[in-house]
Amino acid sequence: MTFAPARARLSASARVLAAIGRNPALRRVMVGFLLFTAVEFGTWVAVLLYAYAAAGPGAIGLVALAQLVPAGVAAPFLASLAD
Repeated sequence: MTFAPARARLSASARVLAAIGRNPALRRVMVGFLLFTAVEFGTWVAVLLYAYAAAGPGAIGLVALAQLVPAGVAAPFLASLAD
């Protein structure tokens, strides 16, 4: 078993991260994206925790379903419009 392909990918990823770290504009973009992702995840968790506190564990599934189904139904149609 050889780890050469994985080592090569890891090395390439390290080079990309180093390049991003040296470029102030890219670094700001990546930090902004990291913060956006953290806030989006935190919002999702907060909504689910509120549902849990209000109505118990079953509410978590219903709230998640209520949020994800419309997006799943609309995504194919909206994606074709974006193309």
